[in-house]
Amino acid sequence: MGGKTIPGIGKSSGSPVADLTAALRGYVRGARLSYVSDAEISVGTTGESSYVRSDDDSYTIEWSGLKNALLSASGAGGLDTGSEAADTGYFVFIIAKSSDGTVAALLSTSQTAPTMPSGYDKKRRIGWVRNDGSSNLLKFYQVGEGVNRWVYYDEGTAAMTVIAYSSASSWSDADCSEFMPPTSRLCDIQYKFQKNTSDGNHDGAIRTKGSAEADLSIFRNEGQLGVKTSGFSVFIPGTLSTGDGKTCMSIPISIPMGSFRAHVLTAPVGADIKIQIAYGASADALSDMWSESGPDNRITIDDGEYKSGFHAGENPGSWGLFRIDIDQVGSGTAGADLTVVFETDNGAQETTKIGIMPTDENQTLEYKGTNGSNRNHIYFRGYMECL
Repeated sequence: MGGKTIPGIGKSSGSPVADLTAALRGYVRGARLSYVSDAEISVGTTGESSYVRSDDDSYTIEWSGLKNALLSASGAGGLDTGSEAADTGYFVFIIAKSSDGTVAALLSTSQTAPTMPSGYDKKRRIGWVRNDGSSNLLKFYQVGEGVNRWVYYDEGTAAMTVIAYSSASSWSDADCSEFMPPTSRLCDIQYKFQKNTSDGNHDGAIRTKGSAEADLSIFRNEGQLGVKTSGFSVFIPGTLSTGDGKTCMSIPISIPMGSFRAHVLTAPVGADIKIQIAYGASADALSDMWSESGPDNRITIDDGEYKSGFHAGENPGSWGLFRIDIDQVGSGTAGADLTVVFETDNGAQETTKIGIMPTDENQTLEYKGTNGSNRNHIYFRGYMECL
């Protein structure tokens, strides 16, 4: 590395210093993946340098500006081997010649072993793209530039449909692998559940395939019109800890809130999880939604359980601000990967939810309705890539 300064790491002397080696392991800075055209992508940022550590952790690949790759080209700056196939996912690599520092982008159907052009001996997977049945790349944009980055599609729902008009009333697969790589386990989806009958309560549910919890994410329409008919969710990843302002969100319209609920992927042990939601017109004028004395109406996930019940909420008014506070976690196992669901009440027969869901190792979810005349729809929005 010859004395180069790497942003976020510091200056290397080029000697095998243990602290520097540990700091560089898996390092990624910049290397933004961008859609250019139906057949072309770029890696990097105009006018800025990018740095990535090679996948064998022996070399730091550095370049300035953009490195482009075309599906119609071969070798460096194109496909590693063969020609483009329709309806196919391609991994994006940055490759380099350690002998002289030459850098290029490369596309391959291989996740770990692309065919390297002559002279190129270092590589790092930097993302994944997919084309459609007409061999046109799906439009996308990237959020974040580190080792964990979100990729969102810029396509209509017709192109992003995972499940449509399904009347499945038992757990059924929703295969998302067409839209996310095998290196990802976290997706952002839109789930729409339509109630087509007028009697009784009808539920729609979606969960990680193979989950031990029967209904981690359940959406209910009650009676002829239904009351919990649209909403949104927020995801707080990792091991939970107490504190105010774990996340905040603003609602730019007046929405009548129906109820709130929550679920976790790791249950608390030793104590319940207690969640408070503060709301108001601005950050300096927030009020707790539920009393913490007398009857405790805070969102509660009981010791050893994965989900709460439904908790009635307040209407925040126009431009309402919500802040999620965690007041208590498990004393033995705190609990982890919390989703808080906001249900709204608008009197329709259709439920639409947007939220983040973990898949199984094959990028698959499961869904169902309780009545065969109901309809389930799942539309894909994006996924988190882990480099």
